[in-house]
Amino acid sequence: MSKAGLEEGRCRVGARYGGGYVIERLFARGGMAELYVANHEITRRQVAFKVLNRRYAQEPNIVRRAEQEARALAEIDHPNVVKILDAGTDPEVGLFIAMELLDGKSVREVLARVERLPLPQALTIAIEIAEATHGLHQLGIFHRDIKPDNVFVCRPADGRFCLKLLDLGAAKVPKYGLPTTTVGQTIGTARYMSPEHIQRGEITAASDQYALAHMLYEMLTGWHPFSSDIAQPSYVEL
Repeated sequence: MSKAGLEEGRCRVGARYGGGYVIERLFARGGMAELYVANHEITRRQVAFKVLNRRYAQEPNIVRRAEQEARALAEIDHPNVVKILDAGTDPEVGLFIAMELLDGKSVREVLARVERLPLPQALTIAIEIAEATHGLHQLGIFHRDIKPDNVFVCRPADGRFCLKLLDLGAAKVPKYGLPTTTVGQTIGTARYMSPEHIQRGEITAASDQYALAHMLYEMLTGWHPFSSDIAQPSYVEL
């Protein structure tokens, strides 16, 4: 999520949403959602408070996907997957998800600073995210958007870094009964999609493994394996 243009958001600073979450500040904004730092007025716990932006909050299919993300996060208890704390519907902003608040940087932000990672660090990240995706796969959940932006390197209180897989908004969870995509739509990030994903074929555990392999290559070399002068190449170009 970009931190640009954070002065305006759906939630008002100081206002209370979701039965007790008081907004402290807008932390990040992505294409579909906004993420806030909030404090629960009873427990005093600080959380990441996620709501859909104004455009997508009115799209039934996107709302269902956000509900699916909440259900998927609640179903998995893995040290390398961000934890959900609460979810519900607020009369003003609609669906919200309260998650653990992480302190650190995404792998994308890390690579922007150092360009490439030492082999031991890159392998540690890849192994822990592989374990996280394996945990998802055992539950019949396929992430579908593994990339450096969705892997967070956080600094817990004990000083040891840990890794968290974020954002299950694009996940495929057949058992929930939600259609894989809308007609004419492919969900995910083109640069990390497997061939079957781009061609809207069957998504399996191998599709996530393919994306993770791209990410490992990028961490080790500083370049995406399919480099292009275009920042966001089309499916046809890839």
